[in-house]
Amino acid sequence: MSPWLSAGCLSVRRLYQHLKNYEACNGSNESTYWLYFELLWREYSQWYALYYSERIFLPGGISGARPDSAFDDKRFARWCRGETDWPLVNACMRQLNQTGYISNRARQIVASALINELGLDWRCGAGYFEKQLIDYDVASNWSNWQYIAGVGADPRGGRHFNIEKQARQFDPDGSFVSRWLNPRSRDLIRASVETAAG
Repeated sequence: MSPWLSAGCLSVRRLYQHLKNYEACNGSNESTYWLYFELLWREYSQWYALYYSERIFLPGGISGARPDSAFDDKRFARWCRGETDWPLVNACMRQLNQTGYISNRARQIVASALINELGLDWRCGAGYFEKQLIDYDVASNWSNWQYIAGVGADPRGGRHFNIEKQARQFDPDGSFVSRWLNPRSRDLIRASVETAAG
């Protein structure tokens, strides 16, 4: 639903009402809980961006902190292409590059890798997402990147994801990584995307 939300074709209010109707008929469950949670986070981001305006684009974000980062075009290019030292990051980036989409968890993992492992300026990653995502939303994108970089509203500072732990938890059998890093799988995915696009 995120592409339609970001383009304004679907309102949060309408989606919320559909969820309430669904729960009235079928009961609530873990999936409906997380959908509500993500909608709430999205709405928070909209108000956050409205309130802080251009400060969401500054190196120090809304906190004014100066993150310890730099720009290295080779490291950044490797991250963009999905050619880092971490297979999970590579799989996520290749999925993004081929489809224009990655999950919320994957966005956090690759952002953490760019900021914490590669030591790069978080704004470069936010800008790359702006270019690649089919569900790009200014407020959600930039506030989430600030959150990971530790220059946003979270008083705990940035988030540093342990990539190996994330891989064990969310891809324990390696099927996701294999799907996106195996050349044969990539060719099949690319062909199916091109066929679907007409």
